[in-house]
Amino acid sequence: MAPIAVEAYPEECLLRDLLRAHDTDPASPAPVRAPSRDIDWEKFLAVIRWHGVAYAARHGLIRAGSGLVPEPVAQALDRMLLEIRGVNVLLLDRLRRLAAHLEQAGIPFLALKGPALVSLLYRDPAERPMGDLDLLIRRGDLGRALEVLQGAGLRVPQGGERRFWESSYHHIALGMGGDLPSLVELHWDLELRERYPIPLERVWAEATTFQCADRPLRTLGRVDQFVFGAIHLARHFHAPRLVWLMDQRRMARQWTLDWDEIARRAVEYRARTPLWFVSRYEERIFGDSALPAHVRPVLRPAQALLLKALEGARPLEPLRDVAPESRRIFATLLFFDRLTDLVRFLVVHAGRKLAHWSGLERLRRSRA
Repeated sequence: MAPIAVEAYPEECLLRDLLRAHDTDPASPAPVRAPSRDIDWEKFLAVIRWHGVAYAARHGLIRAGSGLVPEPVAQALDRMLLEIRGVNVLLLDRLRRLAAHLEQAGIPFLALKGPALVSLLYRDPAERPMGDLDLLIRRGDLGRALEVLQGAGLRVPQGGERRFWESSYHHIALGMGGDLPSLVELHWDLELRERYPIPLERVWAEATTFQCADRPLRTLGRVDQFVFGAIHLARHFHAPRLVWLMDQRRMARQWTLDWDEIARRAVEYRARTPLWFVSRYEERIFGDSALPAHVRPVLRPAQALLLKALEGARPLEPLRDVAPESRRIFATLLFFDRLTDLVRFLVVHAGRKLAHWSGLERLRRSRA
């Protein structure tokens, strides 16, 4: 692992220490070093907001003792927590309303990611911020679901924009709300099938129930929840958020998981590299991984060597700056489990990338 540049990123190092203090036994929390004198407190708060870990940072501060940060910074964290609670209450209420419309129309759906995990893993809604709502439906129900949701007041793409999403991706983005808008992503698959061949009928058959206020809703079963979470985190390797890593660590610690089945499905879904990414990221942030040793994949020698070369010095990011598209595309190629998977994906999606770079994609989406 590349050496971490402590002095170059004092805000990130302080946040990492606070996360470790929050993660350990309250009776003997991990030590938190005094912050550097040149720390930028506005940047510190911005990093916390981006990563969605205000609750863990605030409670890490409590465990570390008073005087570590200026009082206005602690107060800003408290205001951030109030904001997160408010947004989550709003989003969960909107989810209940969407559920009522879909259920009345007889359209089955699963709630994905944030709304389900808030209910299943966290005691306080402020612990796990949400940014949007993700729903999984069956592909055959897409047209009817869009009609129902449009009738419920959601903004549904039309014309070429709608045709583009339906033919090219596995979800479509809908708008909801007026003064406080939110995004609703309607999925008919969990991921691009050419990359992660997840058997959807088994996903539906193993779905489990969680309570959204007074309404029982369904979400992924525990095994698929964990593997899908790893896939989602790895797909955003260029800009990972710690809230997603915290989800994985919570699942591993709080649930009784069938780790042998998780390892088997990671092979079936072509998702061994995402599991490796989760464990590697955990080690960087917390110093260990909650994944059992036999579940942490061993990568191909060339793949491991290239990914190691991409490791950077930022404390909170496992890879160096790969956000620019040219570097991100190269790094993406390293996250495929097998060479045959990579070739198949390139064959299917080379045309889409050419259309994106040439401007044809924009023209296609703008057609009525």
